[in-house]
Amino acid sequence: MENLEEIGKYKFKGVGVPEYYLGGDIKREKLKDSPLYCTVLSAKTYIKNIVDKIERLFDTTLKSYHSPLEGGYHPEIDTSELLDSDKVSQYRMLTGSLNWAVTIGRIDVMFAAVTMSRYNHAPREGHFKTMFRIFGYLKYHMKASLKMNTSYPEEPVEGVVRANWKHLYPGAHEKLPHNAPEPKGKPLRAWGEFDADHAHDLENRRSVSGILIYMNESVVKWYSKRQNTIETSTYGSELVSCRTAVELLIEMRYCVRMLGVPLLYESWLYGDNQAVILNCSRLESIIKKKHHSCAYHFIRETSSIGWLFLVKQSALKSKSDILTKALNPSKLYEKLKGWMVSN
Repeated sequence: MENLEEIGKYKFKGVGVPEYYLGGDIKREKLKDSPLYCTVLSAKTYIKNIVDKIERLFDTTLKSYHSPLEGGYHPEIDTSELLDSDKVSQYRMLTGSLNWAVTIGRIDVMFAAVTMSRYNHAPREGHFKTMFRIFGYLKYHMKASLKMNTSYPEEPVEGVVRANWKHLYPGAHEKLPHNAPEPKGKPLRAWGEFDADHAHDLENRRSVSGILIYMNESVVKWYSKRQNTIETSTYGSELVSCRTAVELLIEMRYCVRMLGVPLLYESWLYGDNQAVILNCSRLESIIKKKHHSCAYHFIRETSSIGWLFLVKQSALKSKSDILTKALNPSKLYEKLKGWMVSN
């Protein structure tokens, strides 16, 4: 891309190359074994500032941890004392700061952030201590970052389910923005991963969905949320997560088109549950539960348009697993290796 000042059409007030924006650090980095460069986003400066603030406010030194939460941690079973009003305000300050770190790219603490934010109305002493652990992890792992890699992902060669059932959903079509600008530049490939942790919440047995949406090799949207329904099977929780992932893909395809960016037609959605992949792809599959049948008919109808393809992948390869449960340090590192932390 040309420098706008060098081509003589624009004048700037000496702001220079952007390096910091809304708490996020921005830099250019050379790709390994390539002459190309990529944009790297991190929250290093923001984390340093908030960690310094926490240590001053609470007169403490945050300890080093290698995962945001202890493996298998469940805050819903904490029975320690409730916090007083002053500490409740402090707890909310901590969760608000943590959520902003997630917003500017620290996906590795998103599950911890959304989990602990559920207790903003009535946090306990145990929850308060856990927040110090999370910020201790961030303090000693400031360098984790997101690389905006514009290279195309490898096309799946196995596990792709392709079906042609337009006759079952007549009139199904992708809704395109009528006022989108003319697309220009390099086309993007939109794709995603989804996962679910069945019956994760020990208090009400709701499952947790985790979803990552990519443009080429860059993660552009991350989603972690406790599901609204109580699913009685792993299949049900994975189906709910798959439906949400399809909705997010539709949203992202629309946004990209409205930005005037060309989009490659096909999108893939990776999941590790064979039953969900097959039931959303084979016509003979029959489901009796109404909300399940609505979900898979929505996915099937979207697939019948021709741009969505479900792909079975190994659970070991799924990065979205970090958004569904508290992992121990070794498992977390395996999931983050190569895209948020160096190999």
